[in-house]
Amino acid sequence: MIGDEALSIYSSGFKGLELVETVPWNAENFEENAAKIIAKDCSGRPVTVLNDMVEQHYRKERVPKVNAMDRKNVVKRKLNVAFPNYPVRAAFPLKEKIPKTDKAPAANVYIFAAAPQSEQYIKTMEAAKRSLAPISGYALLPVEAANMVKVLSGKLTPRSRPKSKWAVFIGQHINGGLRQVVIKDGELALTRMTPVVDSDADPDLWAHEVHQEFQATLSYMARFGFVADDGLDIIAVSNPAAGDILGGIIDVTAHVYTMTASEVAKKLGLSISSYADQRYADILHAAWSAKKPKLQLPMQAKELDSISKPRQVATLLSIGLIGGFAYLAYESFTTFDTLMQTNESISDARNRTARLNKEYQIEVEKKEALGFDVRMVQSSIAVQDRLDADNIDVLNVLKGIGQGLGRDLRLDTVDVRRLTRQDTNAAARFLRGDFSNNPNADKQVYVVRIQLTFPSTTDIDRGNQEIEALKNRIQKQLPNHSVEVEKYLKDTEYVDELVMGEDGQTKQDVAQDFIISLVIQGANS
Repeated sequence: MIGDEALSIYSSGFKGLELVETVPWNAENFEENAAKIIAKDCSGRPVTVLNDMVEQHYRKERVPKVNAMDRKNVVKRKLNVAFPNYPVRAAFPLKEKIPKTDKAPAANVYIFAAAPQSEQYIKTMEAAKRSLAPISGYALLPVEAANMVKVLSGKLTPRSRPKSKWAVFIGQHINGGLRQVVIKDGELALTRMTPVVDSDADPDLWAHEVHQEFQATLSYMARFGFVADDGLDIIAVSNPAAGDILGGIIDVTAHVYTMTASEVAKKLGLSISSYADQRYADILHAAWSAKKPKLQLPMQAKELDSISKPRQVATLLSIGLIGGFAYLAYESFTTFDTLMQTNESISDARNRTARLNKEYQIEVEKKEALGFDVRMVQSSIAVQDRLDADNIDVLNVLKGIGQGLGRDLRLDTVDVRRLTRQDTNAAARFLRGDFSNNPNADKQVYVVRIQLTFPSTTDIDRGNQEIEALKNRIQKQLPNHSVEVEKYLKDTEYVDELVMGEDGQTKQDVAQDFIISLVIQGANS
């Protein structure tokens, strides 16, 4: 906890939260000594830094209602304008809303908070950095205390009466200052830190000085709209003797509670050391912030990022490694379990196969005893299936080719050939240099090659288009076959004939006809 006079270091243990050490700012080797204390007594636990100094700045600002994507940028821009000289700053929304009027649009209400980048702040960050302890956040004490006051006021209010609109929490801190936190409708309204007498050895003197400061706070509250009918709870932390005197001299209409630090901690469910000085309230703020899962308003500061970001990355990497090991362990267990199940399935399958084979042999022996040769019948069926598979349904293929040709085209030759196993085997085709990607190659058992002749006067482009159309028509008639053009007009060869003249000599200037070839591969359906 950063105070005006010193840095107070608290640690949470099995005895509850306790004050470990107070290190004055002017102490020799401050950063080194404070870092050693943090490293030793905090034992690597996350450290929360609370700013309890006098110089803190707050402004209540209107922020126009915009969509969720733009809201963050609008708030950040207004925050920079409000506190241009304070790099440590943040904003949080209030429940209060401003409705739309003829002169102004609807708006949300925010509290903008900022603190100076003071020498005390820089020393604290340096000590935290040297301690190597993870930093969970940096916050202003009054902002974090507002919710504590709200909860405490609610617990002190009997069910028989309505809750007060206002509540004031008064507590002296170990540095001697008197911190007053005022909330309205459960949200921070104002805060004051003022000096008072450091000792309550004279409880009457202490009570009157605190009362005087409270009277000044009432005048500030009036500016925020406070009236007696709103209801007011006053909660003061003190020793019993001084508290009784203070409660007796407060003359404003209010519900006054004077309590020791331990009594407040018990009401809030906080664990603090039994050795704590009962008249100081700063230990309550430290315990409340330590109990919260996250801060109400984490302050933004580059010094804090330079400490927390690398450590967060290291923590995430550690978590990632642990998660990786856990995942590998899970995968290993799952793989082993799958392997065991597979082995059991194989064992069951083998047992079933053995039983079925035994039953099969028994049935075969019964049939053979009746003069029925089962093995011969099975072999005969297998031979017939093989013959049927190798049989070529030529008529069906020729019918499909004929329907594809139509009336205008005529065939010159048709060649039908059964494929050998080497022709259909993928490895054999690869070794021969056949890299065609035909998924049905292994199933095809015959090939049909057809040839057509086109006159030499045929336009090559139109002729090739006609051949492509022929291929598509045949493919449509033979859907389970592979139809490919082996030779187009553009890459055809001449007819293997010589044109002779009347004198028996070869005519060199006579154009030759084009030979076109298509290949059809397939299997019986």
